[in-house]
Amino acid sequence: MTGLQAGVCALAVGIIAAASLALLALTPGGTAMQCAWLDKPGMSAVVICPPGSSEAEWREAGRAACASSGPCHAWIWTDPAKAPKKPITPDSPMTGEQFEAAAALWVDYTQTLFICDGVRC
Repeated sequence: MTGLQAGVCALAVGIIAAASLALLALTPGGTAMQCAWLDKPGMSAVVICPPGSSEAEWREAGRAACASSGPCHAWIWTDPAKAPKKPITPDSPMTGEQFEAAAALWVDYTQTLFICDGVRC
């Protein structure tokens, strides 16, 4: 392997590791939290938190998912099977079943968490 090939491999590993960071656990205030989110091309983040996670953990996950962008909101699910498998966009909106299964909606601009009940958030 040449030096250039080794450098390209190292860069590829670095890119994969950086992309994986968005899926690592957050630790707000020292409390372990296992929420992850999909990369978001637009304003909507898809966040998955484990069943039993708290509203405080949802807030932190929403803030983290929206941290590196402009206007953003984060839809939060506690059942990955019911969440969208790809980012929510105008070309790929969430389904009615996905909306009904959402646990919460984080609106970053107002720093507000809305709890969803299957009918509204």
